[in-house]
Amino acid sequence: MLHPTDPKEGYPLTLQITPPQLDLCRGCSRVPAVWSIVGDVRLGESPCPLCHPCWAMMGMPKDEQAIQGIIVVPLPRHVAGWR
Repeated sequence: MLHPTDPKEGYPLTLQITPPQLDLCRGCSRVPAVWSIVGDVRLGESPCPLCHPCWAMMGMPKDEQAIQGIIVVPLPRHVAGWR
């Protein structure tokens, strides 16, 4: 609560910043995802977050019709700390 003697600006004070929840790769479930794959029927969900090694092993499908509906979106990189 704001007390009458407290300064009028600078509230609310930030006491704790909760770290963000990073999406883990749906392929290996170990590392944060760096790609969001949209429209790939092989993955089972769309969009599907994947790490770089999992997407590199899987690669684009060889079927020309399947490639047309796939969109690979890079996820923003998380930077820890204050800005």
